[in-house]
Amino acid sequence: MKFDSEMAGLNIWVGTSAGSVYEETTYNYSYAIEEGSVTFYARVYGIPAKYDRTFTLEPFGENIEQIVPTIRVEEYVMPAGEVSGEYKVYFNSKNLASEDLFSESDGKVSFRMVDNEHFETGTENMQSFTVVLRNRIAKPDNWDSANYP
Repeated sequence: MKFDSEMAGLNIWVGTSAGSVYEETTYNYSYAIEEGSVTFYARVYGIPAKYDRTFTLEPFGENIEQIVPTIRVEEYVMPAGEVSGEYKVYFNSKNLASEDLFSESDGKVSFRMVDNEHFETGTENMQSFTVVLRNRIAKPDNWDSANYP
């Protein structure tokens, strides 16, 4: 058998660049005047390419029609020779359908990579990530678990 050197997949996650994978992260519209961002990471499984490869993300979930106007995703680039990178998804509070959206209860949006000629979907637990959406002053997610000196 021979390894298919043209085959490449892309794992995506939120967490840390060192590979700590979280199921979800939080974005709070009330903390940014206009546009803020959530960082995500991507890592290729397969052989590095000698050329730049692109990928895009697709948002999905319940009530997605209310959330999509606030989201900006890009055509992301995995540079030639690289196998990992740090990227951002953007959220704009000015595009909320209502100032009260997510002020009483959280919303959620998930993102998955769109298969293309460069990459196929990643491994089972790294095919998508979820962002919890808030629009109110709230206790940070790590408040109770953070270690302070």
